[in-house]
Amino acid sequence: MGMVHFTRGRTFDAATGDVTVSGRTVRLEPQPAVLLELLASRPDTLVTHAEIRERLWGDGRHVAYSAGVHYAVRQIRRALDDGETDGADLESLPRRGYRVPAAAVVTPPVTYPPRSGDASHRSGRGTRWVAAALLGVAVVTWVERQPNDHHRRVTALARALHDAIY
Repeated sequence: MGMVHFTRGRTFDAATGDVTVSGRTVRLEPQPAVLLELLASRPDTLVTHAEIRERLWGDGRHVAYSAGVHYAVRQIRRALDDGETDGADLESLPRRGYRVPAAAVVTPPVTYPPRSGDASHRSGRGTRWVAAALLGVAVVTWVERQPNDHHRRVTALARALHDAIY
């Protein structure tokens, strides 16, 4: 499913299970993440308890699924909580199931401008790595031209480069 965008800039990354709200990221456990992905993929549609049980546990497992579903729903509500919605992004339909209102899901996804410094940080990391590698090659070449004691010098250089890069 990929990335789901909710109102007020909240997002859910189905690949990682991360929910981001106001710059705060919460990683959902696997079952709450699967449940949120299922609910968000079908906005304004009732997802029954039977469908949820099948998706989370399959046919062959005997678990107290009711408690498991309630736990997953609580985790989703906590993760999506931004202090304004009062849990309205996930509706409970007693004895039937759950649904995410269509108004809670933004379609198409809202694109937010990158935070200042993000692009330069990523490109700077690659540039630093290349510069460190070129410096390493130059120093190794210089060390190899010096008489005697090569192994000790190369080992010291390799350690220093490793510490500088990592």
